[in-house]
Amino acid sequence: MNTCIVPRNDNDMEGIYKYIAWPMCNEGMPSTALHYLETLYLKSVTWVKIESTDDLPKHGRKVIAFYKNRAGRSRRVMAQHFESYTRECNCEHECDCHYSELKDCYYYPEGWYELFDNCDEWSFMSIEGEVTHWMQLPNNPQVAR
Repeated sequence: MNTCIVPRNDNDMEGIYKYIAWPMCNEGMPSTALHYLETLYLKSVTWVKIESTDDLPKHGRKVIAFYKNRAGRSRRVMAQHFESYTRECNCEHECDCHYSELKDCYYYPEGWYELFDNCDEWSFMSIEGEVTHWMQLPNNPQVAR
C-alpha cells in the first residue's frame, strides 16, 4: 500500500504539498527529499526576524506580528503590513493619512496595523511600536459541523 503526503489545505507552505509532495509517495522517495520538505514546512511556521524590507510578508497577508509596546510589554497580534499608497483611507476624522494628487484620495501611511475582525466600527489600528518578527497564521482547527 502506498502512503502519500497529503496536503491539509491549499495554503500549506504556499502550495508546496499540493504541487511537490502530493504526487510523491513515501515509498521510494529518498529520505533527504522528505527531510527537505519537512524542513521547508517547519521554516514556514516559525518566526521571521525583520532585518530589511525583504523580510516583510507579502503585501496583503495577515500574519502574527511581535513587538514591544510603549510599556515594554511583549505583544503578539494579528496584523498586516501596509505598503505606501496601497490602502485607501476613508476616515472622516483627523488622521495621519497621505494624499495622492494622482488618484485624488488619501492613503494610510506605510507601516504595521493590528487587525480586528470582531468590531464593526474599526477593522485595524496602527501599531505603536517596532514590529521585529512575524509568522504566518496557523490553519483554523478542524471543527465538526
